[in-house]
Amino acid sequence: MYAPIFDHPVQPPNHARFLFLDRRAGDFWRGWGQAADDAVALLRASAAAIPTTAGSRT
Repeated sequence: MYAPIFDHPVQPPNHARFLFLDRRAGDFWRGWGQAADDAVALLRASAAAIPTTAGSRT
């Protein structure tokens, strides 16, 4: 299957970058809104899993 995400000059391919920054994404995903919601949920889950010291007081 051909996917325009692999045509982007910046490598390696990045799903979120393509989804939100490439105008071809709306044509590639039939349900772009659902794809965007899913990508945001995955990004939030990944961010929550990374320990951080932001906001902590020492």
